[in-house]
Amino acid sequence: MTVPKVGLLVPMWAEGERGPDWPTLKRHAESAEHAAFDSLWVCDDAMYRLDGEQLPIFGCIPTAAALCAATDEISVGTLVTNAHSRSPALLAKDADTLAAISNGRFILGLGAGDDQAQHDALGLPWEARFRAYEEALEIITTLLRTGAVNYEGQHYRALGAELAPHTMPPPRILVGGKGPQMLRRAARYADIWNAYIAWSGGDAGELLSRFREACDRADRDPTTIEASVAISVAFDNVPVRVGSKVFPYVGIRGDAGRIADELWRLGELGFAHVQVQTAPLDLYGLDRMAEAVQQLRAR
Repeated sequence: MTVPKVGLLVPMWAEGERGPDWPTLKRHAESAEHAAFDSLWVCDDAMYRLDGEQLPIFGCIPTAAALCAATDEISVGTLVTNAHSRSPALLAKDADTLAAISNGRFILGLGAGDDQAQHDALGLPWEARFRAYEEALEIITTLLRTGAVNYEGQHYRALGAELAPHTMPPPRILVGGKGPQMLRRAARYADIWNAYIAWSGGDAGELLSRFREACDRADRDPTTIEASVAISVAFDNVPVRVGSKVFPYVGIRGDAGRIADELWRLGELGFAHVQVQTAPLDLYGLDRMAEAVQQLRAR
């Protein structure tokens, strides 16, 4: 068994009465790097609404770029970027640039989006989002891995697109998903697969088995794809707040030892990387999570 890497989702959205601000984000990132976490993760919501409440949130790619520049060693990834909310070729260009800025630490996580209200507000297709997503994956992965693409599909085209400069090695590509088609796409395109169960729950071991089956069907060796899982943790009786709402679900609740046990269990299942959202999503939560990681690595 390999002890899993542990990453943190950063406070880029409102929690309680506090909205996002760059000094807080920067301090969070610096503290995580000092505490020897393996990665930082940013989400991609142009508008974040919960039960009708509009919550402040920073933009995904600019935040990732700032974190790459503000840190030296820790990986920075998107969990996940909506691949069809931007020009796929331009998104590949941004990712290539971030690979250079970060000296290879940037991870491009890609997804199809799960909020119809955001799609409607941004003028993006909802019903066709998965078909558009797969076309975007084809363009992005080809451009990043080869430096050029010539593609024409139903939703996108990139005719004679090239990356100059072309950063090598390219950023690793994370593909999230749990359903059969999303697992098929991960088996085809991903360097890293992610099972996001932070707020929805789910059996991580069963999802990993289904992913490996998808790899078998795609004739892809699952050991060539890093398995990751995103979870939520709350310490003791701390409430999970998003905006003014108390969120009813949390994946794991307890002290540092309880959290370390769960990280160890996920590693035994075969997950090489665990992304964690803490409650509270602040430096107190970071410090408590660091205790858990220290206990995990001491085993």
